[in-house]
Amino acid sequence: MIREKGAQFAGVAELCAFFADHVKFSHYARSSRHIQQALHYQTATQIGYFGYPRDHLAPYLSGDNVLDCSLLTYPGPVPDFSAASMRGVQERLNEMGNNIIYVYGGKDLWTACSVELSDQVNALKIVHPDGNHDVKIKDLSPADKALVISTLGEWLGMEM
Repeated sequence: MIREKGAQFAGVAELCAFFADHVKFSHYARSSRHIQQALHYQTATQIGYFGYPRDHLAPYLSGDNVLDCSLLTYPGPVPDFSAASMRGVQERLNEMGNNIIYVYGGKDLWTACSVELSDQVNALKIVHPDGNHDVKIKDLSPADKALVISTLGEWLGMEM
């Protein structure tokens, strides 16, 4: 959807189609917010949430427009954020996170806050360069799939 300089801008239908191909509308619908309410509460208070560039939107937003995970949680004020929980998770994974395969998508915003592996554990982290949030082992390159399978075989002590 990136256009060359001087190219005509996309129309509403093209923009909506692009958005629909890349975002689950149900994720933001009021009718389905309750499904992920616990996640959104936790992102607001413990896990954190990636930011969106929004300076370019300033002329179109009033002062009370919020573009973060708090709009997805629940009515009322969002409790203060504390990074202590995620620091604890990272420390535990650094010390005891053995035999875990982390698969991330290179085009997923959440990959920016992916687990950083320590030398103390035998874990595997693979980032599929073109993968998104729903990347799976089956989506990996043949070499990365082979690495996952051989790693599982080693950990399980069996031929895969």
